[in-house]
Amino acid sequence: MKTNTAGRFDTSPAVLELLSHDPDIAVTSLVAAHRRASPAVLERLATTGSYEHWVRAANNYNTPPVTLSRLSQEPSVSVREGVANNPSTPIDALERLLRDGDPRVVKATIFNPSLPRSTLAMWQLTR
Repeated sequence: MKTNTAGRFDTSPAVLELLSHDPDIAVTSLVAAHRRASPAVLERLATTGSYEHWVRAANNYNTPPVTLSRLSQEPSVSVREGVANNPSTPIDALERLLRDGDPRVVKATIFNPSLPRSTLAMWQLTR
């Protein structure tokens, strides 16, 4: 029942806040991925949650930029790739991800609409 509620597109932010404290990781992972989850909930799940929460929060547009910046430095390629895909990622984090050692992260960064064209042009010149 809780997973159904957490996965519904019309679940309110208030209900998602309540569900974000559930002990079931299946429920809280759905909250971390939900488009209506609040920045505060996403910050908490990305800080205190599990790897699954980090990956989902990295891909969520509502995740606070400061959290995305922190997640951009995680050892996990999946987390960094999610941050690189996220248009809410701060430019300084995108610039760092553009120099990442994993080609999936670099490719995701290149296609991020928030990456300034001038930064991309400079990166292309230095390759």
